[in-house]
Amino acid sequence: MTNKAFTFLALAALCFLTTTDASAQQDIFTKRDNSQVRDGAGSYFKLLAVLPANLKLKLIEKSNRWAKVELPDKQKGWIAENCLEEKPTTKQMGKDLSKTWSSSKASRAGVAAAVKGFAKRFSKASDGSIEVIVEQRIADFSDGDYQAFKRELNSKRAKVNSNITLSSLGLDSPYYDARLSEVEIGAGVAAKIATAFGLVEDPTLNRYVNMIAAALVENTNYYDWDFGVFILNDESINGFACPGGYIFITLGAIKNCSDESELAAIIGHEIAHIIRRHGLQEVTKRLTKIKAEGAFAELEEEIGDEKDEDEKELEDIAAQSYERIVRKRLIAYEFEADKIGSVLCAIAGYDPYGMVRISETVARVQATMPVPKEEFNSEYFAPDDAKERIKQIKSFVEKNYSATSSGRLKERYERTTR
Repeated sequence: MTNKAFTFLALAALCFLTTTDASAQQDIFTKRDNSQVRDGAGSYFKLLAVLPANLKLKLIEKSNRWAKVELPDKQKGWIAENCLEEKPTTKQMGKDLSKTWSSSKASRAGVAAAVKGFAKRFSKASDGSIEVIVEQRIADFSDGDYQAFKRELNSKRAKVNSNITLSSLGLDSPYYDARLSEVEIGAGVAAKIATAFGLVEDPTLNRYVNMIAAALVENTNYYDWDFGVFILNDESINGFACPGGYIFITLGAIKNCSDESELAAIIGHEIAHIIRRHGLQEVTKRLTKIKAEGAFAELEEEIGDEKDEDEKELEDIAAQSYERIVRKRLIAYEFEADKIGSVLCAIAGYDPYGMVRISETVARVQATMPVPKEEFNSEYFAPDDAKERIKQIKSFVEKNYSATSSGRLKERYERTTR
C-alpha cells in the first residue's frame, strides 16, 4: 500500500470516528407524552422509564428504528425513533424540562401506583389479578428466544405476492377523545376480566402468544407499542381487546385453531381493535361531556377513599368501556379488525388466509358451545353477523393475496399448545 493510499484510509477512518462521536453527543427531544424507555431495542424489553414530551436526551446510537439515549439522570436505555425529534415543539423552545423532571424511577413508580390504584377501585378485582395485569405485563421471553422464534417464522414465510400495507387500506384517523386515559381504563377493565375468568398459568404458552403479538407489530408503525396477551381459563371461543394494549384470548380459542397462522389471526384481530381505538371511539360517541384528565401523578394522589368529580367520571368511562368490550360489539369494527388483522399476519409472514379459516371455525363451533358466564356473552358471533363477516374477510383476502400453503407453522403450534 502506498503512503498516499494509507493516508487517505487513515483520514477516512478519522472522519468516520468523528461523525460517530458527534452523533453520540447529539441532543434530541421526546415528541409525545408517555414515551417509553427500555433496556433493549424492542417493545418486549423491560420498561425503564416513562418520559414526558419535549424532554432533552443525549443520542448515543441508532439501530433498526430504535435509539439508545442518555436520560437527564444519566441512565441509558432504548427508545423508539418515532418518539423522538431533533428540536422541541415551538411552545417549549428554550425551556429545559430536565430541571423539572424528577427521575426515571419516580416516573415508572408513578405509573404502576396510579394504574394499580385505579384498577383496584374500579374493578373490584382481586389484588392478584391487578398485580398480574399491571406488573407482570412485561414479556418473560429473552431476545434470544424471540430471535429464534422469528427465524423459524421467516424460514416458512407465506408466499402471497402482495405488498399491501395498513396505510394502503385508506383508513380514516380514528376519532376519540384524547383525554381518555387508555392505560388506566384498560387496566381497570383488564383486571375485571381476569378476575371473572381466571388466567392460565402456563409460562410456555404465555411466552408463545406474546411472541406472536410482537412479530405481528414489529414491521409496522406500532412496533414500540406495549401489547400484553393474557390467556383466559375458559373453554368458550372469545377474545377481548382493552384500551392501552391489554389483549385476552380464551383457552378455547387457542385449542380450536389448527395452526399458528390462525392463532396469529385471532391475536391480530384484537391488536387491530386497540390500534384503531375502537373501544374509545365508541365510548367517545356515547359521552357528551368528559373531564377526565388521566394524568398518572394526579391519579396517584387521588387513591384515597374520597373521589373527586374527575376521578368519578374516569371510572364511569371505564365502566362504559367495559360494557363496550364484553357486551355488544359493533359489526363495523369487526369488519375492520378482520381486515387489519389479516394484513398484520401477511406482513409478519403468516398465511393471511388463516383469518378466513379461523372465522369459519369460530362461527361453526360458537353456535354449539355454551357461554359459562352470561355477563360476558358479547354476541360476538351472532349467526347472521358471522356469515357476513366470513363473506367480507374472504372477499378481502382473495382480492389482495394469492393462495398459499406456507406461513402456517402447524408443527410449532402443535408442539407448543398440545
